[in-house]
Amino acid sequence: MGKKFLKITLFICLLIAGLSYTYSVLSLKMQPGLPNMYKLEKNSVDVMFYGSSHCNYTINNAILWKDYGIASYDMVGGGQNLGSTYYYMEETLKTQKPALMAVELVFTSWRRTGLEDGGNIYRNTINMHWSKTFFENLNYAVDLAEGSEEIKEAIALKYPVTHTRYSDLTEADFERDGYLRGGYNPSWTKDHYKESEVKKFMSDEIGELREDDKMYLEKMIDLTDKNDIELIFFISPYVLREGDAPYFNAAEQFAEEHNIPFLNFNKMYDQIGFDFDNDMRAEKHAGSHMNNFGSAKVTNYFGEYITENYTLPNLWKNGGQEYFDAVAQYWEHMEQNYEISRLNNTNEYLEYMITLMQNHKGYMVMVAVDGAGFNDEELLTSLKKIGIGQAELGTGGHWIFLDGEAQFSSQGKDDFLYYKELENHKFALQGINGNWNFMLDKEKSGKITDGLNIFVYDQITEKIVDKIGIDSTGKIVR
Repeated sequence: MGKKFLKITLFICLLIAGLSYTYSVLSLKMQPGLPNMYKLEKNSVDVMFYGSSHCNYTINNAILWKDYGIASYDMVGGGQNLGSTYYYMEETLKTQKPALMAVELVFTSWRRTGLEDGGNIYRNTINMHWSKTFFENLNYAVDLAEGSEEIKEAIALKYPVTHTRYSDLTEADFERDGYLRGGYNPSWTKDHYKESEVKKFMSDEIGELREDDKMYLEKMIDLTDKNDIELIFFISPYVLREGDAPYFNAAEQFAEEHNIPFLNFNKMYDQIGFDFDNDMRAEKHAGSHMNNFGSAKVTNYFGEYITENYTLPNLWKNGGQEYFDAVAQYWEHMEQNYEISRLNNTNEYLEYMITLMQNHKGYMVMVAVDGAGFNDEELLTSLKKIGIGQAELGTGGHWIFLDGEAQFSSQGKDDFLYYKELENHKFALQGINGNWNFMLDKEKSGKITDGLNIFVYDQITEKIVDKIGIDSTGKIVR
């Protein structure tokens, strides 16, 4: 009887673990804020940011931690109406007790309604754990979109995830980078806007908030008051649309009446040095979201503002430091990867690459030399730093480096094989009768046949950083 009970108990435990992992894979990854919030150490976040994509395209949690010691997280949902934002705040309090909640309010003007925006119901409800909060959020979202009972029942049962998501899984569903971004959504791309576009719909007119939006703003204030949490409202910088400004001015007036700090960054461009010719991401000139350059300006303002106006309890000491250090490291690698991927001067590239692999853990680099005669002294000096001298260049060969240390060399070998599993990729370097192939995920990936081929992989971000060739004239080929 005892053994049978033990087997049944073990089976149930394994079943629950399997289902939990399966659901984590199938969950909607384009909205990482909510599902990854459940993974955070309990009561480890001092500042939580909320709102739509305007929030998690704005607040870079790595900068807040690295430069200000602020443990923060972006708890957002794309196209999120204010009611869902409130329920996200409520859901947070089941595992976190932040000292400060900051809510982005672009949706005091914008609103997603009607079944043409049915996807908005899905992405702002489906990942929330079953609870009273989940069903209240679901009712709100479905009612606002005038959705059917069938839609409500499907989401209530998590049907769109458990029954259909398997058919469109990608490698991203098994990756962890969304978790290590703290909810932030990065981009180095750029769109350029003229001053006339930016200022076209600026206005001092004060409009009127919708009644249900006002109700949820009041509920946010009540929730934070009851839980002894500070509250900030803010508007992220973007190219204002017609009719936006009066709503934001009304929200600002509402905040003043309730003694809530209000930061409208669309009135603070000069103060934070925001540049619409440089700081907005490429999105077909939609003008909605900033890139990493713009985000850094707003995030740094927040870092200084919070440091000057609030005393945080340093909840990260409750076991969260390892996570926030990992977030900062991930961002540091993203910055470094961006820098190397845009270098086109050969000697600058080699020096930067060598600095990365020698001073920062997590980089794997392959250097393949094939039939090139290089006379550039700077290039030769750089390669000597990693043990590739004139003699090695003359005979050719292949080198694999990990964290700056040589792991493999093919010198003197006509037949060889180096294989390594790289998280979500498979890397192979093979030589047969003096001929070699560099394979990445079963595809040949060498850039040139006469010169140097360099492959850089980052184990921290789990991304391919760069694949280049350097031809016999010293020119970089991408």
